[in-house]
Amino acid sequence: MNDVSTLFEPSFIWSTRVCAEAARVALRDGKTLKERVEIYEREVAAALASREAVYGKECDLHYPSQRKTAASRGNGNARELRMPSCSYTVTALHKCLSFANAASARKWDLFTSNEALFWFELALSIDHRNIEALIGSATLYQYILSQPLWHNNLRIINGAFGKGIQLLRRARELDPHDATIYAAQGAIYSAVGKTDIADEYFEEAISLNSQYAPGHYFLNFNRLFTNPKNDPRPGIRKGIELAEQKKNIRQMAAAYYFSGFANTLYGEYDAAVHDLKESLKMNPGYGSAHLALIAAASLSKHPDTFRAVRSFRDRHSGFNADILNYMWSDRSRVRGYRELLSPILSAVKMRVLRN
Repeated sequence: MNDVSTLFEPSFIWSTRVCAEAARVALRDGKTLKERVEIYEREVAAALASREAVYGKECDLHYPSQRKTAASRGNGNARELRMPSCSYTVTALHKCLSFANAASARKWDLFTSNEALFWFELALSIDHRNIEALIGSATLYQYILSQPLWHNNLRIINGAFGKGIQLLRRARELDPHDATIYAAQGAIYSAVGKTDIADEYFEEAISLNSQYAPGHYFLNFNRLFTNPKNDPRPGIRKGIELAEQKKNIRQMAAAYYFSGFANTLYGEYDAAVHDLKESLKMNPGYGSAHLALIAAASLSKHPDTFRAVRSFRDRHSGFNADILNYMWSDRSRVRGYRELLSPILSAVKMRVLRN
């Protein structure tokens, strides 16, 4: 599987629509992932030379109205969606979404996110109006933005930002009442330091669904960067409670990281260590939580400091000062935030960045 950093290079063949079409041949035949990739690579040249030589005549796509709920994505109201009617296309679409969701759920890292992104983009080549694929792809680009530890390459940030926003804009046109879309847009803007814009999207997400956990913990985490004088931790805690009610592990891991980072920022190191360990228990590959744990443990002289540093270095050998600044320092120019952040940066630099 190619590295995510190659997604924005012209030579990254998997991202082209023609090659995605070639992959449908392998998908239709029900092969294993390895076999699908091998077939896909063999068929690409033929697909480029003659599309019909690979597929034959494609079925026409029609979009009859079909009722579907969006409760699982942050909107409890049923809505009308337009879905493809061709049986093969529907089967292929469902398989693509199934593969994408399975990859996303399996592990939170560069490799599986790249795999999930491929399947979501393949689903969009079948049905460009599919809300699940649009949001799923955008969420993966948000991960690329918020977890630069995965790739240690700031050059791809602009590409990920532009692609994520474009996908969510299309999703919002199709369904302007889905809280998930607004929360994802807010998370993308927040990751690149556009915190005021992010705040508006998070508020809109909560107005659409007051019980949507990411709306609460993202909004209040974002306010650390805009107005740290007003303690946002109660709002983050509400996000934790809502995520726990849904038993959503990914959301719980994110919310506990946000809480742990906030507690570290305000000097509540014991509480921070507890929250960050909870986050890592649910998502061991969460690089940001590892980094925050190093800061909290170091500042409180916690016995787990050495273990946390060793674990982080083993997982993220290419980590550098530019990535650290992008993650935490560049998020805000607010003086109060930067003053609170100063001891955290010093602790991380001393423990992780020293030779």
